[in-house]
Amino acid sequence: MAVLCLALVGATDMRGQLPVRTRLLRLMSDNANAVEFLAPLGLAATRTYTLPSTIPIIPGAVLRIATSPAPTATSATLEWTPEAAAAAALFSYTTADQSLTSTTMTDLTLLGAAGLVAAKVYEFEALIAYDGTSTDASLKLSVAVTPAPTLLRWTVVGADGIGLSPNWVTTTTGTVIDLPVQSSDATRDNALLVKGIVVVSASTSTLQLRGGVTSSGTIRILQGSYVKASRMTN
Repeated sequence: MAVLCLALVGATDMRGQLPVRTRLLRLMSDNANAVEFLAPLGLAATRTYTLPSTIPIIPGAVLRIATSPAPTATSATLEWTPEAAAAAALFSYTTADQSLTSTTMTDLTLLGAAGLVAAKVYEFEALIAYDGTSTDASLKLSVAVTPAPTLLRWTVVGADGIGLSPNWVTTTTGTVIDLPVQSSDATRDNALLVKGIVVVSASTSTLQLRGGVTSSGTIRILQGSYVKASRMTN
């Protein structure tokens, strides 16, 4: 059977000088090797980490700083916690139709995702259902991220395979225009799929879809349109 020994480097006589002051805690194996815990140099004050009293039977559990008792600048109590679940996607959908009559871009109601974590990468998608009041009406669409992101790249795919230009938009102000309604019946539902990636800046950010009409007429963003942003990096 292996024998586990504990050596405190810098101590001359543990029996007579407890507590022993040492920078290095070394746990010896049954050979010349060891596991070491080393205190950092230049500590301005004593740092105390209180270990939990039990070991949970939870594979993948990790140690974290407990919320109670509250940690301080010099002490913290550690606790076991299950492995964190993947962050849920940010999701929102429209609960009512929204009419667009102006060429000025406006936020599409409930088609936004707030709380994008700083310096993380998100994949986002949106399904935009819409119709119009006349066959000459057409939608223009943009994606805005504020504050300005490190990178934003997105595109639009029409349900009928319509060609779009530009095919990729790389800035927060880029707009895809002339997304038409049905030429035979403007009131028939149309669908657009927006796909993209955003690298968030150093600040928590918001992603927002914006829309307007290209020149005239009315476009309605229909109930049930949605946007989803999924965090892809830890």
